[in-house]
Amino acid sequence: SPLDQLRNVANLQEVWTQEHTNSFNQLKIALASAPLIHPIDYTHPIHVATDASKTAISGVLYMQIGDEKKYVAMASRGLTSVERCYSTTRRELLAIVYCFQRFNKWLVMKHFTLHTDHRSLLYIQSQEIPNHLLLTYYETLFSLSYTVIHIPGILNVIADAGSRMFTEGYKLQGGEIINEENSGFIIRRDKRTLETALDESQTRVPIKQLNHFNISVVGFHPFRSTTPTQVFDHWSMDLATFNVTSTSGNNYMLILVDHFSRFTILRAITDKTSLTIAKELLNIFCLFSFPKVLTSDNGSEFVNEIVSQLILMSGIDRRLSLPYTPTGNSVTERFVGIAKSVIIKSLKGKHADWDLYLNPTQLAMNIKYSKLHKSRPYSIVFNRQPNDFKDYSNVTPTLSLMKADTKKIHDRLAFAQEVVIPQIAALIKNTQDNDHARFEKTHKVIKDMYPIGSKVMIINVHRKSKLEEKYSGPFTIKGYTKNKSYILVDRLDNLLSR
Repeated sequence: SPLDQLRNVANLQEVWTQEHTNSFNQLKIALASAPLIHPIDYTHPIHVATDASKTAISGVLYMQIGDEKKYVAMASRGLTSVERCYSTTRRELLAIVYCFQRFNKWLVMKHFTLHTDHRSLLYIQSQEIPNHLLLTYYETLFSLSYTVIHIPGILNVIADAGSRMFTEGYKLQGGEIINEENSGFIIRRDKRTLETALDESQTRVPIKQLNHFNISVVGFHPFRSTTPTQVFDHWSMDLATFNVTSTSGNNYMLILVDHFSRFTILRAITDKTSLTIAKELLNIFCLFSFPKVLTSDNGSEFVNEIVSQLILMSGIDRRLSLPYTPTGNSVTERFVGIAKSVIIKSLKGKHADWDLYLNPTQLAMNIKYSKLHKSRPYSIVFNRQPNDFKDYSNVTPTLSLMKADTKKIHDRLAFAQEVVIPQIAALIKNTQDNDHARFEKTHKVIKDMYPIGSKVMIINVHRKSKLEEKYSGPFTIKGYTKNKSYILVDRLDNLLSR
């Protein structure tokens, strides 16, 4: 905790004390005496033990080989000021959820034993109607296969020790060292107070602290739109939910959008496990062909071993949007909003029937003229107009098999590939350029990227109230990604995890 409070201190020599030296020496001893970590072996029973205290939650993943425990992973974190107000049961349940998320890559699709020293949690799998506490963490708790058993607290050594690493005075967001005698840095313009004015070195620290609250947005980076050259070359995908389980047992809506034609596919799925997502993607790609590029966010349902192997074996270029940046996957986000809006308007109060409206909504979206290319997505994909809703019982067939000319059919397909598709691609590019120009007229656009080595602040995405810092940093620009995103490092030259 003493070392943790120095994360935002610019000059350590001014604030370093013997207490920090002792903490640093204790940290070195702890690292040198840490237990061995072993690779997981599924031929042996897998166990997870969790525990929670008033200040932290912790857990350990290990294998039981005879009478010996082989540790695979350990995890712990301090509780926020809000989480410390939770009841004991909720803190213990939060510890289980935290460990399930941290150890997910080892536990998914494997049965294991969960050890807890809180007896009331033995019945989380046997309640006919889950209470509001279980419903809060429903997806995480019931996405894995496990057996819950009770362990006396005196035997839950590792998990108990991990939950007591954080003291009562620990602040998760980091400490601040302020000289109370020099905290008055606002000076009035009169002679009586000018004599006691603080020099620049004394006011510099408070001014830097204010930068975390009152920096304003002064410019925007230019739009970067993707322009594929062919149908089904670039898909983007996302998940949506209506927070209602349908009568068919479905809970989520999987949506895929083709970037060229804006052709949309909607699928109802029961859960968002990696196996379910991979099966749906395989069915769709086998029907419409595999794409060259696939865009999604960083959700665990998309970034997992099964889906990653499917993408890797197919040779697909996977592109992930930045966390907390929905504009990185803006095409799918927009179509998710359209699909949900249409379905909600069609339900008329029958919320549990939402999955029955997916196919009609999909058809309506695909036969609607798109602003991007002034055509119907259906027509661009299938090179024909969709059938209207009218009586076809007395319609005479227009195609005679006796007069069929294969050369004309071949010429028509060649015309679509050599003339129509390039013209549509040019129209898409023209529409995107016009949108970009319209945006630049009403916004201050910064076309040049910030140079490497620049100091920047970023939005505090973990902000929970208006009283907390709006910005965090400063960070240093270390480089750029291939998608022209910034690579940032903190003061200790550690890469920003986002």
